Amino acid sequence: MAIEHADFEGVERLTAVTGADLVSTFDHPELVTLGECDVVEEVMIGEDTVIRLGRCKCGDASTRT
Repeated sequence: MAIEHADFEGVERLTAVTGADLVSTFDHPELVTLGECDVVEEVMIGEDTVIRLGRCKCGDASTRT
């Protein structure tokens, strides 16, 4: 999954919990460490939609979409 249009703080948090590299382009995928988690789900909290990543390498996180 690729995340587009997330705020920078959210992206930094997601890279930290998944163990991923933060990159601005994907020109050389062989040089990039991909993150991992077992659960990716879209959840409604009130009127906001969030993407929740669960059972990640270093914890759990979510970001508004």
